[in-house]
Amino acid sequence: MTWAPMVDVSHEPRWGRMSEGFGEDTLLTSRMGQAMVTAMQGKSPADRYSLMTTVKHFALYGAVEGGREYNSVDMSPQRMFQEYLPPYKAALDAGSGGVMVALNSINGVPATADAWLLKDVLRRQWKFKGITISDHGAIKELIQHGVASDPQDAVRIAITSGIDMSMSDQYYSEYLPGLVKSGAVTMAEIDDATRHVLNVKYDMGLFSDPYRHLGPPKMTRQIPMQKVAFIVAKPGMLRQKRWCY
Repeated sequence: MTWAPMVDVSHEPRWGRMSEGFGEDTLLTSRMGQAMVTAMQGKSPADRYSLMTTVKHFALYGAVEGGREYNSVDMSPQRMFQEYLPPYKAALDAGSGGVMVALNSINGVPATADAWLLKDVLRRQWKFKGITISDHGAIKELIQHGVASDPQDAVRIAITSGIDMSMSDQYYSEYLPGLVKSGAVTMAEIDDATRHVLNVKYDMGLFSDPYRHLGPPKMTRQIPMQKVAFIVAKPGMLRQKRWCY
């Protein structure tokens, strides 16, 4: 599984991750995102040389105020749905099986804690059946956002808002058992998250072959592979002219 494509529309040149995306054009970003999903997943994400894609960063990550990373977004629903959300939807329509949720807040609510975004829009309106994954440290940062009082509360908010998997910490495994025992999180919510995770693993063929994507060592750094890599990279090379003054 790969953390791509990044389809964050941005009009802010001060944003440090501008170069990772496709700029300010909604249609271009949508088409490029679809192309990346199709190319990486191939006919099936279960194929040896295919990858399950994870569209990111849901949502509006490129619209942060002042181009400041992890910052807030203040935006009308009309602009949101017309200009910023279509590329995510396009990538999902192309078959992307994962969604990485953004670190920023949207109209005062962190995306990681936004049930409207993750359940109403993503699940109910767009009928997404795949997996949602927090961005790096996003669940922990709910405390810094001021919406969670401690790590346990952050976990409760994240999973009840629609985050299936925590990317980079042990919060879920550490705190979910106690939250379920206390009744703060229901088994139905655990089942939903687990179902999404297992469905993606099934789609990747990991139940029939857990080592499907691990090719033999002799495949790496071989001349045929290097030739293919060069053919792919060559069209992207630029010739720079040296100017003398």
